[in-house]
Amino acid sequence: MTIEVTAAGHRVSADAVLFDKDGTLIDLHGPWHAWAEATIHALCARSPELVPERLAAAIGVGEGRVEPDGVLAGGTDAMIGAALVDVLLDAGVRSPEGEVATAMEHAHDRVDVEALVAALPGVVDILRASADATGAVAVVTADTVARAWQHLAHIGVRDAVDVVIGADRVERGKPDPEPVLLACAELGVEPGRAVLFGDSEHDAVAAERAGVPHRVLVRPTAPAAHLQGVLWARTWAQVSAQAAEEPEPDADPE
Repeated sequence: MTIEVTAAGHRVSADAVLFDKDGTLIDLHGPWHAWAEATIHALCARSPELVPERLAAAIGVGEGRVEPDGVLAGGTDAMIGAALVDVLLDAGVRSPEGEVATAMEHAHDRVDVEALVAALPGVVDILRASADATGAVAVVTADTVARAWQHLAHIGVRDAVDVVIGADRVERGKPDPEPVLLACAELGVEPGRAVLFGDSEHDAVAAERAGVPHRVLVRPTAPAAHLQGVLWARTWAQVSAQAAEEPEPDADPE
């Protein structure tokens, strides 16, 4: 079964639909901005020499928003931790790895991420249309599989998703193509017949490397110019999806 997707005036067709999670299905700025603030506050409380703005910039938080191409938006816990450790090393903080691990654990305990999870406006309709049209929907995320399923259930779309590929199922996450290729394999669809919706450069690059021809970034700001062949929509209101019309059968010969 095939779906036709229109994004910012461009139409493409596909037999499978892949979605990033954070920033694509789920609003980053509720749960993850709160979590970042709690982590940074814990670090600065223990090491007053740290500059909160430097910590925020290191993980991709600026002007009160989570940047779509930053490590917080698309990285694993290990990647986020490594970015913070680098700042602590530069500041001369002793035992930076332990300090960061303690602060991140504190934030996980203090911030109920699941309670703050909310779907971006319009995306649930697109995801359900994708499921109805193709029967082949996957979520490819830097989060864990278990937490991804929880978030999908929270926004009411768990039943519409066939496969979740999380960071704990692959050796190399996005922008490596491994999670995208695994998602396509488990859906039983060639990458060349898939479309991927994301919000970050990592999403687009991973899909391109996997051979996915149709890559749609849904985000307020334009993607980098070097991302060739990427369709861009500011919001989900600029995206539509529907089952492709079946071709008319040939008339019986007289």
